[in-house]
Formats: sequence, C-alpha cells, structure tokens
Amino acid sequence: PVPVDAFAPLVLALVGRGARGVVHVGSHERLTKAQFGRLALAYAGLGDRPVTETTLAGAPLEAPRPLDTTLSTRHARRLGVAMPSLDPFFRSLTASGDTP
Repeated sequence: PVPVDAFAPLVLALVGRGARGVVHVGSHERLTKAQFGRLALAYAGLGDRPVTETTLAGAPLEAPRPLDTTLSTRHARRLGVAMPSLDPFFRSLTASGDTP
C-alpha cells in the first residue's frame, strides 16, 4: 500500500517525465503477506503476536491463484522516480493514532 499523499506525487512525477504504458507504483519492498502482517503488528505495538503462515496449496480455494503477485516498479525507477518504503506509511498511521 502507498498512502494517497505519497501516491499522488509519484504519479505527477511520472507524468512529468513522460511515462507511457503500464507503470506500477508501490513500495520498493517485496514482502510476503506474513512479512507484511508481522511488520504491521510491530508498528501497532503488537510485535509479540504470532503470525501463522500458510501456503496456497493448503488453502481451500475454488479458483487457482498465482504464487507471486509482485508488481515490478522497474519502469518507474528507470524514469528516475524512486519508490517509497513502507516505513513512512506505518509511521504515519501510528503517529495519527490509526492502526495498520
């Protein structure tokens, strides 16, 4: 996730650099759902809570799902637009009293 106040300047920077085609914008970090969950818990002060990991193979899903849904931000970075870290996102939530 990228908060809208961080997302909008990224899109404007891409437009200003003449970006064309599909350009993915998001955090530069590649995390599993479990890693993201642990990070969110840590910022919420609940880092000692357990996170149970599972696999798609162990989930009773009717439709097949891809194992990796990572979006590449390479195009944006090639245009000179740096992707943000998740750290400021979580810090802004905890500073405002919201929780991830």
